[in-house]
Amino acid sequence: MTTNNINKKPSFHAFYVQGEKEETTWTKVGVAWNHKDEKGFNLVLDVLPINFDGEIVLREPKD
Repeated sequence: MTTNNINKKPSFHAFYVQGEKEETTWTKVGVAWNHKDEKGFNLVLDVLPINFDGEIVLREPKD
């Protein structure tokens, strides 16, 4: 992780989303920060699913 983001609140939480409708599971896997020019993100994943058959979703943190 870059030291620029250590003390900065993440712009987004990253979730691994798998399944559909009632069977959907959301697992928090990391965080993301906006670039200063707001044209991209730095994504830091704490884990990465081995059997990846879902998607990574970025959501704003709840207050």
